[in-house]
Amino acid sequence: MDEEMRALAQEIQHAAGDTIWAPTLATARQHCARIEPLHERFNGTANRIFASLF
Repeated sequence: MDEEMRALAQEIQHAAGDTIWAPTLATARQHCARIEPLHERFNGTANRIFASLF
């Protein structure tokens, strides 16, 4: 599962970088829209992993 977290973290990093370096505001908004769902998936994965440790 830690591989899943790493993959999601990398996707978040790429989406954030794409947002920051987007050539236009419209393009930045498109990239930014990808970040929240990725964060939700990352947090859900982290919650599952941490809950299994207890």
